[in-house]
Amino acid sequence: MQRLATISFLGILSPRFAHLHLAPLYRRAGEEPLASREEGGDGSRLDHSVGVALLNVDVVRSLGFGIEAQRYAAVWGLLHDLGNWPLSHTGEGAFRRLAGRSTRALRRELITGEGVALALPQYSVRDRLGAAGLQVDRLLALMEYRMAELPTELRALAEVVQSPLSPDAFEGMWRCGQALGAPVVDPEHLARGLARDATGSVVVRQGYEELALQFWRSKMHLYRSFLNTRAAIELESSWAEAIAHAYPGLTAADSLILSEASVVKRVQDRCASVRVSAALGRYKPPVDYDLALPPTHRLPNNATMSQLSSLFVSKPLAT
Repeated sequence: MQRLATISFLGILSPRFAHLHLAPLYRRAGEEPLASREEGGDGSRLDHSVGVALLNVDVVRSLGFGIEAQRYAAVWGLLHDLGNWPLSHTGEGAFRRLAGRSTRALRRELITGEGVALALPQYSVRDRLGAAGLQVDRLLALMEYRMAELPTELRALAEVVQSPLSPDAFEGMWRCGQALGAPVVDPEHLARGLARDATGSVVVRQGYEELALQFWRSKMHLYRSFLNTRAAIELESSWAEAIAHAYPGLTAADSLILSEASVVKRVQDRCASVRVSAALGRYKPPVDYDLALPPTHRLPNNATMSQLSSLFVSKPLAT
């Protein structure tokens, strides 16, 4: 977990790296880019993980679930980014190609004690999970959304964590908004906005529909005005390409123990003029977020998580 404390949440788009480039996200009209910051306003992946864990616990408590569900909710939040590389999503496309596996695959290996964890046994959390009375197979089923393998309360938790109103999305967008100076709904409101209906499905509580819409609109704004701008996409893509050139032959184990500072310095020293490769680009193709609502622009009463997924939509961004 402490490894994540050294990884910036926004990667090269973090305000702490604004001095390294033209700072497309932080240059305001008539102003110079933000000065270098030792601690960026976006925080770290550890900060984010702890925030998601706390939100998860708030949600399952508000739904009336017991201690076991609360413990799995906390651990899901703490471990969901366990396999992230330095510079977060900026470096993910490059490191994934170099290491031959995804962040989710790395996370799984660190949880099970297999694969990369055999080379880095001190990074495996399997024994700690067992000591805490948690079942590895059940945690993996929760993380991988294998619903049929989960008891009732954890199925409901899985509905939430994979929905558009997930604690991960709420905390992450709030963190982006803090760094970018854009208003986002405070995540502490999330738990109060969710309930369960007579069938056991998680729904948006009556009276909180506008809160859900407000959150989604703020996410749309953050991506359209900041994260999906051409300048931001090109910046992240060029850094991903530079990382791939800077670390030929890197192993999965070595990729996890790199410090973010060393990655930035190596790229600066070796790859100042690397061009963007269309074959690599961002860690995933950029998507645009939108609302598929009827003319009333209101959510249906007691909208379920599955209904939200059909109304809060994403589509590939034309770049």
